[in-house]
Amino acid sequence: MLKSQKLLAMVFPVLLVVTVSGCTVSPWGGYTKATGQGVTILEWKPDFSYVESYDTVRFYLKVQNQGGEDAENVEAYVTNINTRDWEGNTEERVDFDDLRAPNPFYGTEGETGEHYFELQAPELSEGLTQTYKPGVRVYYDYKTTAVKPITIVNYDELRRLIHQGKTLETGPTTTSAGPLRIDVITGKYIKVEEDPIIPITIHIENTGGGVVYNRARDKDYLIRLDIDTPRGYMTLGRCSGGGYDNGEVTLWEGRETDVNCDLRITNPPKSTVEDTITITAEYGYYIDAVTSVTVKGKRLEHV
Repeated sequence: MLKSQKLLAMVFPVLLVVTVSGCTVSPWGGYTKATGQGVTILEWKPDFSYVESYDTVRFYLKVQNQGGEDAENVEAYVTNINTRDWEGNTEERVDFDDLRAPNPFYGTEGETGEHYFELQAPELSEGLTQTYKPGVRVYYDYKTTAVKPITIVNYDELRRLIHQGKTLETGPTTTSAGPLRIDVITGKYIKVEEDPIIPITIHIENTGGGVVYNRARDKDYLIRLDIDTPRGYMTLGRCSGGGYDNGEVTLWEGRETDVNCDLRITNPPKSTVEDTITITAEYGYYIDAVTSVTVKGKRLEHV
């Protein structure tokens, strides 16, 4: 989806022109396998889907970083089953450290991590059958960067462009591949006596099929936001919305939020200037996947 905003002959001391682009939501697919731009669970499956009590079951996990940034502190845990019943021959947690992102320049794919969790099927009375849904949860730290091209022009320069039959427009916002989508949207421009104030809205949406989660603070939906404006021409003013507090915002119900900020033009240029506004979101994230194992009870034979 592409939105564009084009501003023509508006009599303001300073003109800011921007366009906005979005991206599609990555769905859940396969056998309840979590997908999305970022770290993806490629495989989560047992070596056998039908076993007997006390049999050893090996669960294979394969993850890959398919996003645009390196994933840090990647960890995986077994979930959805009582590990006291499923006694483990291996740890129930694995640390993959960091997984590098794909490199388009060299044509390399994102780094992968693989691990086998080895568990023993639980005890069931002979003749009973039970289907279990072992899960895996993969945590990682990530960041998403959005770059918004802008054009800054004073009124005199704008008038000359109009007389020449020209219009001002810029390219769309670009966002690095990841589980969050960021849009920068402009509202109506406001004429201020001395320092023009330009309002913008930063829309953040969770499109990765997982959950934003800050492990260090044990807090859901928390994002650290950095807003970098063009140096020499404007500064960042007041921000509100999304529970904005000293650069931190919270997604509403884990889905999305809007942050409204004022950009203050401090030094109007004497001619047309093309620059960018850069938004960087840093956050923790986790995804889940489940599989299925049926266990048939049997009598434990004592030697």
